[in-house]
Amino acid sequence: MDDADLNIRKVTKGVFSKTRQLVDPYALGRLDEVAVNTFYEEAPYYNLLVNRILACDGNRLVLPNHPSIIEDFGQHTFGSKANSLRSLALCPMLYDPLNLISLDSQIRIQQAGFVSQTFR
Repeated sequence: MDDADLNIRKVTKGVFSKTRQLVDPYALGRLDEVAVNTFYEEAPYYNLLVNRILACDGNRLVLPNHPSIIEDFGQHTFGSKANSLRSLALCPMLYDPLNLISLDSQIRIQQAGFVSQTFR
């Protein structure tokens, strides 16, 4: 396949950012669910003996300081002296490291510890 076979247009950052705001989170999650289910139902996949190996990881996000974000995520004290207010979110992810596929990931309001947020 060469470049003549592809019709890929260049997209500016502004257009990408505006388009990203129109994406329905439910539709994107459903598309991911269908892809993962199809993978495990139809494709040969790796396992250890007869068990699937799953791993959990997560990050904390420091969100931008914007009124709509503060309304949705609240504010928490942050910094070495806890004198800075920031909006924070947790991003737990469940994945299959042998098959290199993410099974579930979410962005959640930081209310409790990471472990209790992850296993909801």
